[in-house]
Amino acid sequence: MHPVHALEQLRYVARRWGPSEEFPAPEVAAVLAELAEESPATLLHACRRLIEYFPAAGPVWWLSARALSAPDPVPAIWAAAQELERDPTSRHLADALPTLAEARLAWPAPTLVPVVRRRRAAKGTKPASRILVVPAMAAGPTGVVVPDHVAGALGVTRDGAAGEVDTGGDERPGIGLRRRSCALWAVTGVGVVLPGALWEQLVGRLGPDARATVLPALAFDYAVGPDGASPVERALNRASCPAVAELMGWRS
Repeated sequence: MHPVHALEQLRYVARRWGPSEEFPAPEVAAVLAELAEESPATLLHACRRLIEYFPAAGPVWWLSARALSAPDPVPAIWAAAQELERDPTSRHLADALPTLAEARLAWPAPTLVPVVRRRRAAKGTKPASRILVVPAMAAGPTGVVVPDHVAGALGVTRDGAAGEVDTGGDERPGIGLRRRSCALWAVTGVGVVLPGALWEQLVGRLGPDARATVLPALAFDYAVGPDGASPVERALNRASCPAVAELMGWRS
């Protein structure tokens, strides 16, 4: 039997992974590290292919940027994969949620479900607040990417305009929902927040097949990430990867 080439392994990983699932950092890192040892051009090709498979997944852009910007990409790839694996965001979310908060997840996120369950209101007490926890697929200075069905449930259409939400006279999307029902918290784990230039590239690639919608940053009250909880404006400007030129403006 002939050994499977790393690019074929990459296709196999991509076919098995869904963006709503936990990012398979070790598997992707193993493939990228093997390709990086072959040649920088092969690594660049692989990173671009990953982005083509999953244009709405922030960790794919983040890992690619970390790999392509490093003087020695192999250890950089493994270091980035370890950051993804050891993401402390769920712990920070548990610490940040008020003890008596009635928190709900906007869509299934296996690593966050236990956190939210632990922080639900204690029996016999009245919830102090209602918080909708929204795990982000990607985020940048001006917005947060979520699956289309989550955006639809929030009453926000793909183009960012308010849908069935009562805006209360305020034209900013999402504000009416927040006032009417509950606070929105974005969960922006390791690799989710991108620098402005990469964020623009990601948004520009979100065609119908991506099944993802950009919600404006103004729709959210707080964001919780690897550095803890903070106002959303501050959190969405804390990218931990560079905006590498190799990921700018190429065509598939």
